[in-house]
Amino acid sequence: MLRLFKQYYPIRNVFFVLGEGLVIYASIVIASWMYISLYSLNPNHWLYLKALFITFIFLIFLYYNELYDLTVTNTVLELTIRLLQARGVSAIILAIIAYFFPKIIVGHRIFLLSLFLMVLLIISWRYGYFYILNLGLFDQKIILLGSGKLAQNIYQEINHKRDCGYQISLVFKDCESEIDFKDHHNESLTCTDHYDGLCETAAELGVKKIVVALKDRRENFPVNELLKCRTDGIEILDGNSFYEM
Repeated sequence: MLRLFKQYYPIRNVFFVLGEGLVIYASIVIASWMYISLYSLNPNHWLYLKALFITFIFLIFLYYNELYDLTVTNTVLELTIRLLQARGVSAIILAIIAYFFPKIIVGHRIFLLSLFLMVLLIISWRYGYFYILNLGLFDQKIILLGSGKLAQNIYQEINHKRDCGYQISLVFKDCESEIDFKDHHNESLTCTDHYDGLCETAAELGVKKIVVALKDRRENFPVNELLKCRTDGIEILDGNSFYEM
């Protein structure tokens, strides 16, 4: 996890943004190669700095159009609409900048072609990223202890945000609780009045984090088991702190 402006972001989300920036940058450079002889381009060419500046502007408006909130852009239609909106606003801002500083922006034809390539490459990039998310290859497995409102909020948040970086492997739920966890099929649900074997279960599942979101900690709080888990190298997280992340 990376902490930025009091907000935690999974490392893979950072790579996602950087990768998208690279895609935008590549769109501009490829468009330039179509109009300029490849042999006239070299590492000192101003084109590369111009492409970097344009990329920065586009990333800003992609962010402000909520294109990095995957709960918003969860359909092809919504993604396309917001992407076109961000592209349009970015183009207007860049046109205004070009009016006052014409040497900062690439040529008109190069810019139009790069806009077309940009949409195609960004959509392709995001489809690849969504495919990886759906596979859950880089998710951290956790065990959730609890069955109150906090536990339910954590459960729903993880299942709703597919880029959160976590996957619930097991829920230890109070058998008397009326709250049901039905939104996901990847984790098993265990009703228990005790937590014997918690550490062994975590080791079998490859879990490195246990989130404690028990409704009533005065009764049946598994102090000994959690201490044992911590000794075994498993991180114990408070439910409130984890939910705020």
